[in-house]
Amino acid sequence: MTRGLGRSGPLAGSLDSQDFAVAVSSELFVDISRPLLELILPRTHLIRLDAGEVLIERGALNDYVYLILEGCLHVHLEDGPEPYVLALGPGTCAGEISVIDGGGATAKVVAAEKSRLLSIDGRTLWYLVANTDAAARNLLLIFSGRMRRDNDILLSSLRERQAFERVSSVDALTGLHNAKWMQSMFSRQLARCAHDEVTVSLMLVDVDNLRQFNAQHGHVKGDRGLQDIATTIAGCVRPSDLLARNAGDEFAILLPFAGLQQAKNVAERVRQSVLRKAVAVNGPSESAMLLTVSVGVAEMQPGDTLDRLLGTAGAALQQAKAEGGNRIQLASY
Repeated sequence: MTRGLGRSGPLAGSLDSQDFAVAVSSELFVDISRPLLELILPRTHLIRLDAGEVLIERGALNDYVYLILEGCLHVHLEDGPEPYVLALGPGTCAGEISVIDGGGATAKVVAAEKSRLLSIDGRTLWYLVANTDAAARNLLLIFSGRMRRDNDILLSSLRERQAFERVSSVDALTGLHNAKWMQSMFSRQLARCAHDEVTVSLMLVDVDNLRQFNAQHGHVKGDRGLQDIATTIAGCVRPSDLLARNAGDEFAILLPFAGLQQAKNVAERVRQSVLRKAVAVNGPSESAMLLTVSVGVAEMQPGDTLDRLLGTAGAALQQAKAEGGNRIQLASY
C-alpha cells in the first residue's frame, strides 16, 4: 500500500510533550531555538503509517522531509524483494536528499511498523535554514552521514562481488585460476599477442599416473601431491605468464614473448622441479611411487584460436604420455 506523496495529516503545531521532546532532540533540530521551533511547527503535519505502507517511491519527486517521532522506516535501494539497507528510528529523517537536489528519490522508504512522522515541506525547511546556521549545519551533517553510509554500502557490495568473482575464478584445491578464468584470460592474451604480432606459446602439463597414485596412497595424499605440483609450477613461470588448472590433473601455462624453444626450456624446468620435489618427499627408494609430469608445448600459429592451440598442445601432450611420461613433447607442424 502506498501513501500519496505530500498527503497531509493533522497540523503538528500542538505536539504533545513526548513528541516535542523527540523533535527537539532530533538530528534536524539540534541547537534550534524553541521560539523558532514553535514558529515553524504549525507549518508541519503529522502522518501515521501502517506497517508495509510506502512513504516514498524510488524515483518519485518528493518535496518533504519526514522526521520520525515513533516507529521505524526501512530504506530499500531496489524495488524488488531485496532486503532493506538502512533502518531509520525516532529522531532521524527521510527524504532530505530529494528535497535538497530537487531530483527523484534515490530509495524506496517503507514503514517497518506502525509509525508517526512529522512532515516538513521544502519551503518550510529552507525557511528554517535561512533563519539559523544550526539548521544548515544539521542538514549538512545528515546529508554527509547519508553519503558516508552509502559509500560503506557500496564498498561492502564491491568487496562481496570481488570475493564472489575470486571464488568463481579460483580452483579451491590448488589456489590457481580455474578453467573458466583460463578461457577468458588466455583468449584475451592471445588476441593481444596476435594484434601486436608477438610470439606466444602454450604448455599443457599433465600429472603422470595420478589415478594409480591415488589407488596406492589414497586421495588425500593425491590431493596434496597436486597442491605441491601446482606450487612448484607457479615457482617456475614468470609474472607475465598465465597459469591455470585446466582439468583434474592438467595445468595450462600461456607464455607471451616465448617461442617454441624458450617454452621448451620452461617446460624442462617444470619437469625437473616436480621430479626433484617428488624425490625429496619420497626418498630415493625405487619402490616409492613418484608423481611426475608430462608436458606438451605448442606455439601459436597465424589464425589460431585458444581451442585450436589447446588442441595442438594436447596432441603433443598425449604423445609424451604415450612414450612413457615424465618427458616433454613439442608440437609438430
